[in-house]
Amino acid sequence: MSNHKASRLEIELDLLEAMYPAQIHYDTPSRQLKFSYGASALHLRLPESYPDTGLPDVISATNASKTDLRVRTRDVVNELGLVEGEEVLDVIIAAFQQILETKVDCAAPSHRECEQNTELPRAGQGQVRTVIIWLHHLLNTHKRKLALSPPPSSPPVSGITKPGYPGILIYHSTLAPL
Repeated sequence: MSNHKASRLEIELDLLEAMYPAQIHYDTPSRQLKFSYGASALHLRLPESYPDTGLPDVISATNASKTDLRVRTRDVVNELGLVEGEEVLDVIIAAFQQILETKVDCAAPSHRECEQNTELPRAGQGQVRTVIIWLHHLLNTHKRKLALSPPPSSPPVSGITKPGYPGILIYHSTLAPL
């Protein structure tokens, strides 16, 4: 069973490295994952039983100006309602990126962006969505072409594929406000 856990984690880490080349570092002995986003960084500690049970813990989260975003990141992750037994590292990283894009350093009271709403987008406000589909295999060229260039009638979507065993489809879209 430990081989099953290791293989799920290894596959998830391989996927993250494909999504974020040179931004992911996983230290096996400490079970810590570091995600770098420019000068910003996110550190996660994975439980021994992850991904079967347990969820990653946010050790540290900082933006480019080294502001501590750990509490905000934990709050956002808790709001996501993540389920134990599922791979969630990509969701946590996406949430952290969204915090970085919406977080404004308001150290200077005259800063113009401080007066704007800096909350995360809510339903109906135009949201960025990324969908990852893991398949036993992906050999069909038609499915791969749809990921890379969807029909014009669909919403604006872009994607990449990883053909072979396992196969992975990654779709990215910005949903228009309702």
